[in-house]
Amino acid sequence: LSLRSKHLWPVRRTQEYRDLVVKDVRAETQSYLLRRLLSEQEDVGVGRSLLLTKTECEVLRRGRNSVNGKGPKRFGGGAGGSPEIYADATALEALIGYAYLQGAGTDSAGGSGAIGEDRCA
Repeated sequence: LSLRSKHLWPVRRTQEYRDLVVKDVRAETQSYLLRRLLSEQEDVGVGRSLLLTKTECEVLRRGRNSVNGKGPKRFGGGAGGSPEIYADATALEALIGYAYLQGAGTDSAGGSGAIGEDRCA
């Protein structure tokens, strides 16, 4: 819903709205965003991360679907197809779900990333 709202202006045809939203939620885009987040995580330096907590890193690890070829057919190989893309996308979705359930981005206390919480390297 958030992505649909992002693309509502300027006015477009319905199919154009759909195409823009699908482009943003595709596994390839999610994989790119996760890799970018993790590269920024590494840039901060070991033990000094301000991005993800150890718990959040564990959610990412557990949220990755197995890369054993059982994902969607379009990730099974061939031109540009990669099971790792699918695994990255499911990991990011798990992290977003975890953040939502923890109340990240809200004004309530106790959300993800509390001050003093251990960060992952």
